[in-house]
Amino acid sequence: MLIAGAGNLGKHSLDMLLYDGYKGHIAFYDDNSALPEFLFGKFEVLRTESAVRAYFQQNGPEFIATVGNNRLREKMVVKVENWGGQLVSLISSKAYISALLEIDSPVIVQPGVAVAHQVIFGKSCTIHANSVIGHDVVLGNFVSVASLSTVIGPCSIGDYTFIGTNVVVEPNVHIGKNVFIGSGVVVKDDVPDFGTI
Repeated sequence: MLIAGAGNLGKHSLDMLLYDGYKGHIAFYDDNSALPEFLFGKFEVLRTESAVRAYFQQNGPEFIATVGNNRLREKMVVKVENWGGQLVSLISSKAYISALLEIDSPVIVQPGVAVAHQVIFGKSCTIHANSVIGHDVVLGNFVSVASLSTVIGPCSIGDYTFIGTNVVVEPNVHIGKNVFIGSGVVVKDDVPDFGTI
């Protein structure tokens, strides 16, 4: 498994893989020259396209995108897919996913998350620890929901939107694209594209 992004989300994702007993080879891709050659003294950090392509040939094309900024995560996904990568999901064994739900898009779902039925995830959504996604919620592409937040359905959240820590989104709310919602906010009304709360 290639972890594309060696920041904190990448390290959390590594921890999830190890905790759940992942047996395959793990490496990182990140072109940040300040990073060491190996994270935690063990996990190689690849820095070039040729190194990533060689890694995929040897270990398979699966990768997860672990860049926290939604727009930068999209750029990472496009780049690594162009190098032959296949974006996959990372869902913690400590998350509750409704038995009635089939997740069709590649996502990251951290420990303690609860996801109800009839939720639709866009590509490369990231749901952080101990958040709740209620029934009939539609999340666009590259959405992030930070820890301890609750999205009560039905509602919709547009592409690239960031939901901060300990946010509550009330039912029947539409949140547009590229919205930033800061920590601790209760969202009771619709939010237009590019809005900030």
